[in-house]
Amino acid sequence: MKLTIKYKVLLSFVALSLFGAGCKKVDFGDINTDPNRTTAPITSALLTNVLAGFGNNTWDQGGVRTVTGLYCQYFTETQYTEYSRYSDPKRNWDGFYAGALYDLQNIINYNSDPATAEKAAENGSNANQIALARIMKAYDFWWL
Repeated sequence: MKLTIKYKVLLSFVALSLFGAGCKKVDFGDINTDPNRTTAPITSALLTNVLAGFGNNTWDQGGVRTVTGLYCQYFTETQYTEYSRYSDPKRNWDGFYAGALYDLQNIINYNSDPATAEKAAENGSNANQIALARIMKAYDFWWL
């Protein structure tokens, strides 16, 4: 029994020393950087994204904040009739927090941070961008 334990310990030591000797530090350089993706968001693009969805504050049949539908029974349903019978669908609020509100908060953050404020000022005055983002955030919270 003692021989097998010693043999296992010796075998594991030899295996670890072989694996440890084969490893060396390799510098991969910038292989993990994506040249097609920006490192800092463009605040004008974030604001355009928010404004594109600004008028879509209505609910569709699936509870998503995009398209109106099924208000006066103009459409009929055959498979899922809960909406035709005016049942209260479960609302999903994730789109607000992961979409427009997230983008507006990023606009505020990048215009407030001294390290990125100069780059963000290329798209307009920092104070104006912050003010507009706060107004739009207040409107989204009011609508919620």
